[in-house]
Amino acid sequence: MGTTRKGKRTYEQDTKDIAVEAYHVTGSPTKVSEAMSIPHATVTTWAKNSQEMEIEIEKGDNLGDDEVSKSLIQLRKIRLENKARLAEKGYEIAMNILLELEDKMEKASFKDLSIGYGIIMDKTALAAGDVTARTESVRPTDREELLQAAQQVSDKVKTMPRKRAV
Repeated sequence: MGTTRKGKRTYEQDTKDIAVEAYHVTGSPTKVSEAMSIPHATVTTWAKNSQEMEIEIEKGDNLGDDEVSKSLIQLRKIRLENKARLAEKGYEIAMNILLELEDKMEKASFKDLSIGYGIIMDKTALAAGDVTARTESVRPTDREELLQAAQQVSDKVKTMPRKRAV
């Protein structure tokens, strides 16, 4: 628990390091905040500062010669190595599954095979830090054009003669 200094809580460096590592593991400042009883904004700030430091480490900028900086550099290197190994292993598993799909195709539905493969690839990409989703936004002008096109199609469908079933 942090101590109070001029109305603000302060935290030991170990607590900050643990919170940042927990954030890297969970990917959720909310979970870390709840588990460690540290404000969400504080965890988010620490994580952001950590990411900025990691960029400096990757660029090779000098962080200092103190023990904390050395430990953070070593921790970052270990995390990157583990992440790379995990991603490599995930892709290896995915490729093995692809090779075995041919034998399983006769027994499983295409839907089941596709879902299984999709999940494996998604989790592998997630572990590697790759993009796993794509989002798009529709501008109001695009939306209006889509609505007009839909209305035109709807009007044409309404004016088409209906065929009677025989």
